[in-house]
Amino acid sequence: MGNFSAKVDKFIEIFIDQNGYVKVVQGLQNTVLIAIVGLVIGILIGTVIATARVLPKYKVLPRGIWDGIGISFGKIRHLRQEIWSGTL
Repeated sequence: MGNFSAKVDKFIEIFIDQNGYVKVVQGLQNTVLIAIVGLVIGILIGTVIATARVLPKYKVLPRGIWDGIGISFGKIRHLRQEIWSGTL
């Protein structure tokens, strides 16, 4: 254990005096970035897989989405015609 103080001194020299902590912080930043990107990719893949499993059973979602978009475009078209014709 007599060599322990030499190891502590060497650690302090490298970690603090030679800015070794900067490398540790950069490594932690990279790790967090990789984890977040992996999380997002996992959520996207999971959503696609879950949607692919649910859609064949019900087949309601696509029709409902397209109907909603059609109704929205129909309302916009009707509103535009009213504005141009001056009846609004």
